[in-house]
Amino acid sequence: MKKVLLLHPAHWEQSMGGAEHQIHLLANHLLKLKYEVHFIYEDKKNIEIKNHEGLILHPIRRLKIRKRFGQRWFLYGCRVNDILKSVKPDVIYTRFYSSWNGVAAKYAKKNNAKHIWAIASDNDVKQRKIKSMILHPFDFIERQYVNYAFKYATHLVTQTDIQKVEILRQYGRISIHVPKSCVISDKRKLKKDFTRINVIWIANLKSIKHPEYFVELSRQCASNSNIYFKMVGRISDGYKELIDLAYRFNHNFSFLGELSNDDVQKELEESHILVNTSDYEALPNTFIEAWSNKVIILSRTVNPDNIITNHKIGFICPSIEEMLSTLLLLHLNRDLLKNMGERAYDYVVSNHSFEKSMGLVMSLIDSHE
Repeated sequence: MKKVLLLHPAHWEQSMGGAEHQIHLLANHLLKLKYEVHFIYEDKKNIEIKNHEGLILHPIRRLKIRKRFGQRWFLYGCRVNDILKSVKPDVIYTRFYSSWNGVAAKYAKKNNAKHIWAIASDNDVKQRKIKSMILHPFDFIERQYVNYAFKYATHLVTQTDIQKVEILRQYGRISIHVPKSCVISDKRKLKKDFTRINVIWIANLKSIKHPEYFVELSRQCASNSNIYFKMVGRISDGYKELIDLAYRFNHNFSFLGELSNDDVQKELEESHILVNTSDYEALPNTFIEAWSNKVIILSRTVNPDNIITNHKIGFICPSIEEMLSTLLLLHLNRDLLKNMGERAYDYVVSNHSFEKSMGLVMSLIDSHE
């Protein structure tokens, strides 16, 4: 029986982001195919892992070290390596920018195993600034491990063509484009009610995601009772005042907090527009899940491989003013909104089916390099 080891900082029962969701899909698929699946992750003691799937878990005790000097994943390196030596995996799969990729690549190279690194973000393939690493010396150590992984990982997997080009340009490596997989909603059950336009924002509330833009958009639409705004995501203390402000100015606003993936799907089934206000991302899971529910995108900057504009399944709106005018246009033109939603669904079926994407990943796991 082939052993596959998943190496990632968080278990999806602790934190369900885009990377965790994709790892969860892969883990379940491997278990159904009777692979022996191991998972190394940083143990967060305040969150119990129920592990209904039957994974073999290897939690690592969390180090309580501040990030003042930069990321500190390399400090787990010896423990990760010890577990790798004990498990003796045939394949190691990573999906996170950290020194753990270097540890995985070194083990795989030395022990005739495979290391598959699925790049998560466009920012991960860019060279870090020297000045930043001088101020945060741990980041310099992390970078040395990462550079090793870019050079020696058995397979580098990308989400976008932009990532493929950057990896070839900077590291001279040929990478493999594997579209994110998505369990596509049943089209027959997607019966949208266009009486009211539901606008949703899904992300953890932090500075790079700019939740304040969405709150401002909702404030400017406060007088329009036919447009409803919902926010989904984990909140930190620094953003509680922002949410209080949103409720104060708009009765057509709800903050739902952090939801399970199933509950997010239910919200998307009832939504029409997903707003993304991030500075940068690769191809967010939320985009694919939105399109599979006939939800179009209004994005401030993120347009991976120009999918949104090329396929006409959303709009790029760099400013609040442009986003507001586009939203009002769609509110007045329900046929346009409906047709774009249909086109978004067709795009996902053609490009992001679970079977297609998972088939490509399995071909890498089962290859005989």
